[in-house]
Amino acid sequence: KAPMVRLADRYALPFTVVAFVIAGIAWAVSGESVRFAEVLVVATPCPLLLAAPVAFMSGMSRAAKAGIVMKGAASLEVLARARTVAFDKTGTLTRGMPSVVAILPVADGMTEHELLALVASAERYSSHVLARSLQRAALDRGIAPREATEAREVATNGVEAAIDGRTVVVGKPAFVAERATGLQRHPVLSGEATVYVGVDGAFAGVIVLRDEVRDESAATLAQLASLGVRETMLITGDVEETARPIADALVALGNRVTPGR
Repeated sequence: KAPMVRLADRYALPFTVVAFVIAGIAWAVSGESVRFAEVLVVATPCPLLLAAPVAFMSGMSRAAKAGIVMKGAASLEVLARARTVAFDKTGTLTRGMPSVVAILPVADGMTEHELLALVASAERYSSHVLARSLQRAALDRGIAPREATEAREVATNGVEAAIDGRTVVVGKPAFVAERATGLQRHPVLSGEATVYVGVDGAFAGVIVLRDEVRDESAATLAQLASLGVRETMLITGDVEETARPIADALVALGNRVTPGR
């Protein structure tokens, strides 16, 4: 229950006792029993018990109609005092539908087709949002996924799989560098994300994806600032080279957005 509801519940019983005492005094002083009933009608604890829950349920219902799901009434009450808001990046501030913009193989004999095929096959065993984008890119190019004889995902880092007798490692540069030699960092532009690939212990290439910032993100941040939120944080598992340009772009856009529009 929300703190306000718990407070109402706590005082409901003593409030009822006090109401009965006052009602009895009114009856005794006036000599009319109707005074007893009148005091109870005026001082009934029902509004105390019902007002807060009804108000919270109404607020949560209105929020749900606007597409905002509240975990509970306590969240709604605390929200009014929030001064710092933390946002996830992928799928929240951005559209969450990255598209492949470049496939860059570096290993000898490795083609774009083969690199994407190995990556998409390994990413079948990952729950990361980029995994879906990589699989979709392969299907769009007519590349059928291959089965892995063994696969292991390391949360927030990448996935390692055995495909066609080859050990394929896909993920962040640090994760791939631990399992493949010769890794070279690829420069990223604003909004781009890079997926590094290692095959049989050697760096094999990079796949570059781009996720666009939502149209409403900057306006939302500006609106929150106008409501008293002093600090906005971006939380992401991406490397700083990917996340920083998006954060800077949102700050720049926010300075040009009129709150509420």
